[in-house]
Amino acid sequence: MASIYTTVLSNPADAGGDLSDQNNSSNFYTDGAYQTNNPNWHQEESPWKAQQVIDVIERTRLHPASICDVGCGAGEIIKILSERLPDTITYTGYDISPHAIELSSKRAAENISFHLGAQPPQANSSDLILGLDVLEHIEDYHGFLRELKTKARYKLLHIPLDLAVQRVFRISTLLDDIDQVGHLHFFTKELALAALKRANYKLIDVAYIAKRIDLSMGRKRARLLTLPRKMLFSLNPDMASRLFGGWSLSVLAE
Repeated sequence: MASIYTTVLSNPADAGGDLSDQNNSSNFYTDGAYQTNNPNWHQEESPWKAQQVIDVIERTRLHPASICDVGCGAGEIIKILSERLPDTITYTGYDISPHAIELSSKRAAENISFHLGAQPPQANSSDLILGLDVLEHIEDYHGFLRELKTKARYKLLHIPLDLAVQRVFRISTLLDDIDQVGHLHFFTKELALAALKRANYKLIDVAYIAKRIDLSMGRKRARLLTLPRKMLFSLNPDMASRLFGGWSLSVLAE
């Protein structure tokens, strides 16, 4: 298998503010609060996310017979993958929100199933497990990573790198992530990789992906940063991520 390590650190800063009780527990996702803030469960991002998954699978020459999406939301990513990857692959999705499972169940098929839960209960349940924009939502993400490691040989994670200089200066954007989408943790590349190292993951493919930039996410002021972000990234990817933000980390690991 090809091994690609794209060097992709910033010191953590005190974001300030108080986390509400709902964002400190799974209630935010199970009592309807998340659905109220995000009624379509970010389905508009699903084609982009699915393509990132496909890119990694092709780049590393993976041939999974089964794929599991942890934190599957409305299930649209699984649906898109099932349409673009070989039809011999079976898919399972897990989410702790009954609202998400209600939506995703409409996409169930002979080779696609969805389940209420944080992750598969049994070890080695799939060849490849996806955790796309999940880690930042979990209180004990270290414990989550250790448990996830047992559920499949390969794990593909997307981790937003939100601890950037300009976002710390505009602290309201981080507080919005807490209130609107329930982020409990904020990462730099180094913090994300340190967490994986602590959980004894073996890194196979690590790369920046430009989620906020490609999808034109954020406020108008943030969109104005697109050009300087891209210019600095072409010269120094690490510096661009540390200074401007806008990137996530894609990590395929064992």
